[in-house]
Amino acid sequence: MTQLIKFIIATRSSAKDFSTQTATGRNYYQFLLPLSLNPFQQDYRLELDVQFNNTQGLPTVYNQAIERYAQRQDADPSTIFIFLHDDIIITDFYWHKALIQSLEKFDIIGLAGCKTRAPYQIGWLHTWQPENNTIAFNKIPNNLSGIVSHGTHFPSQVNFYGEPDQEVKLLDGLLLATQFSTL
Repeated sequence: MTQLIKFIIATRSSAKDFSTQTATGRNYYQFLLPLSLNPFQQDYRLELDVQFNNTQGLPTVYNQAIERYAQRQDADPSTIFIFLHDDIIITDFYWHKALIQSLEKFDIIGLAGCKTRAPYQIGWLHTWQPENNTIAFNKIPNNLSGIVSHGTHFPSQVNFYGEPDQEVKLLDGLLLATQFSTL
């Protein structure tokens, strides 16, 4: 069976500029899509759902994409949804195999996260300190998970947050993936 993988993206770019002016657009059309058409890797196919010229919040865009898919006659519970920012570059030739393998282990996956929650925690990487009204880096030992490369060009600086492939309580939203049946 061919696995459908849907990329859900919100971008301020126009449809005309998306494939040339965003990292994800360039990556999709120059690397991911051609890779998926490789005759030796016919086990998955890609579909792109982009909200161009976006001014809405990500939850609104993502929920609309889920609803559109749910209305389709060919909607399949095993379809994988990848919700991602428009500045993401995927460089692994076998990324889809890692994605599927991770979703066999976890219901929702991402690139980075933290394993515990703390009072006043505002995100996976930071906590709010009410006593002095500041935001602090999450310094709980062995609490973080994931590897992310940050920068404007590939290759960029790699940030090792912690051992990847661990169960976490909070995920960074730059890339989230799950099966349609989980939604």
